[in-house]
Amino acid sequence: MNKESERLDRSLPPPESRGGRIFSAYGSRIFDTDEEIPDMFALFSRTTFGELESLLLRAESRDSKAFYRALLNLKLQIAQEKVVGEELL
Repeated sequence: MNKESERLDRSLPPPESRGGRIFSAYGSRIFDTDEEIPDMFALFSRTTFGELESLLLRAESRDSKAFYRALLNLKLQIAQEKVVGEELL
């Protein structure tokens, strides 16, 4: 396994992870604590489009594919809204 794929594996957890209290709508990912959510957002913010596309392509289950597709769509929407916001300023 190369360094790129090792970094991708650590960038976002798989949706199949099991744990605590908060359930994700796009998989069975459950967060252990409320404090984990800001950490997850920070990881999401640093993840590039290419990394998300790679995770989507490597996903094995239908739920994993839906999870990474939703993350990719969200990242695209955020980028589009930033561009529109900058144009309006």
